[in-house]
Amino acid sequence: MTYTESRFLIFALDEEKYALPLQDVEEIVEFQDIYPLPIAPSYYSGVMNWHGTPVPILDLAAFYKKASLNDGNKVLVLDRKIANLALRVHSVFGIVSGVVDSAPGAGGIDGVENSVVVCGSKIAVLEIEKLLLLLEEGVNSR
Repeated sequence: MTYTESRFLIFALDEEKYALPLQDVEEIVEFQDIYPLPIAPSYYSGVMNWHGTPVPILDLAAFYKKASLNDGNKVLVLDRKIANLALRVHSVFGIVSGVVDSAPGAGGIDGVENSVVVCGSKIAVLEIEKLLLLLEEGVNSR
């Protein structure tokens, strides 16, 4: 097992807590007016105007076939060096420092292979690279 300490953004998705490496997030914004994305899979909420740039919003709960987050009010805009994408989540708890455990985390969703230990509790870490691969596979299978 490898342990590394990092900073994470903790958020809720379908009543479960997940962590995202803080360096992967550009900004946290309130859910706002969106525009439809024609011919897009149903797990996309639409497109928002983020500082003059159109950014598609992925409803994480719908993507992972949990309940859709129609009441999700937070949007995590990813670092543009990673992807032009935002993630709709139910709520954000805050930023924490934690130790990454290379053993599988809780949560049972694709894109989670590690967990972060925060105050003795394990929280599943969502790995953006793996999420992007899953999205790409979904597009290629159409």
